[in-house]
Amino acid sequence: MGLTQQAVANSLFVTRQTVSRWETGAREPSLTVLHDLSVLYKVPISELIGQGSITEKRINFFAILGNIVFDFFLIATIGLGTLLVLLIGWMISGCLILGPLYAAYMWLFNIGELHFVLFSYHPEGAVEVFFYVLTFLVGLFFIYVMLFVHKLLYRMAKSYVKYTLKTIRYTTIKKN
Repeated sequence: MGLTQQAVANSLFVTRQTVSRWETGAREPSLTVLHDLSVLYKVPISELIGQGSITEKRINFFAILGNIVFDFFLIATIGLGTLLVLLIGWMISGCLILGPLYAAYMWLFNIGELHFVLFSYHPEGAVEVFFYVLTFLVGLFFIYVMLFVHKLLYRMAKSYVKYTLKTIRYTTIKKN
């Protein structure tokens, strides 16, 4: 590709001496640097190593054990606490939405004393209507927040599972 050591060093945010050590074999680049080099040169990692190689996937049993223990404690503490907070949040949102809707139902069908209060031209009736509308709007905002929290937690859980699977299964290069 015709890149100088300085150009490679600048693109990988390392010094030129580091690139020189990699070329002479004094030091070996890390796996993340090998990946970045393969992207930079547009060649597979096995070609960068310079050997005809075969990759094989292996399972790290200690990582499985560690993840099982860690996930047990994670789900037992943070997971259940988060689930409880989400459940309470949805219950509050539902009450904030359903309360004013029930009051509107009572008003429309002239059930109870609510019809008299809302149409009696008392200042309390106007204030009550204002607070019903405000409560309904706060409930809609809570639903928006709860949906945002659910999306955020889903993305976090998805990336956590992906990272966990990467720690369990790893790729080795078998030398010929």
